[in-house]
Amino acid sequence: MTVLRRYGLLLAGLLLLLVGGGVLIAGASRYTQAASFGWTAYAPLESTTLVIPTPMAQIVAGVVLMLLGIAAAAAWLVLRFNRSRTA
Repeated sequence: MTVLRRYGLLLAGLLLLLVGGGVLIAGASRYTQAASFGWTAYAPLESTTLVIPTPMAQIVAGVVLMLLGIAAAAAWLVLRFNRSRTA
């Protein structure tokens, strides 16, 4: 129980960081596909325009989870150093 009390916030932060990274990688893998044909340095022959996809909710959720994990780990560090300085 004392290990969980001492390192619980750090473990939760690291877990959030890992889960957020996994969600981010899974969501971003849709946008990293190489072009399968054609040249890229000429004007298109048809009238359609290129539409850049907006970030999916999965990418935003991954970034938010990673930021929460970093914040929890930083809070653990602040609490840990503050406790050792006052004691």
